[in-house]
Amino acid sequence: RIVIAQVHGYCLGGALGIMNCHDLVYAAEDAQLGMPEILRGSFGQLVTSTLLHGGLPVKKLAHIALVGRNISGREADALGIVSQAVPADQLEQHTIGIAREIASRHLAPLEHHKITVQMGRDLSLSQAIQLDQLVGQRMRGAMDPLNDVESYLKSQKGGPNLSYKRPDV
Repeated sequence: RIVIAQVHGYCLGGALGIMNCHDLVYAAEDAQLGMPEILRGSFGQLVTSTLLHGGLPVKKLAHIALVGRNISGREADALGIVSQAVPADQLEQHTIGIAREIASRHLAPLEHHKITVQMGRDLSLSQAIQLDQLVGQRMRGAMDPLNDVESYLKSQKGGPNLSYKRPDV
């Protein structure tokens, strides 16, 4: 399943580590994210590894952890820590809208995308391409991506076909 976090208010320490384990994270622009562990005599055991594994540059991680000051949801968006920051008064509506969009899509491509991302993030390019081929072959056992060629062709004219709904809905 696709796991979505919605962050408003404070997301500090271990909560930030838990947030990092979600597929998508939507935060209020004024949310406060941070690592107060060093200020309290610890080092951010779970958070440090999930931020590094998520691709946060070492210098940015060091600044967040060693200085111990919070960053806003807007800053977290710019650093790639969250998927998107939105105004606080629109956060819940936005997150639910995204969740509904994703829920309207066929489960097989969602599942296979997640498998590829989770398994492929530490692979070399050639290994990641091989993984893509293996996962693609596995997905074709679950569904035929070419069974709705018309929708695919429509989606290629000026962007994605956001009106597409999975056939079993």
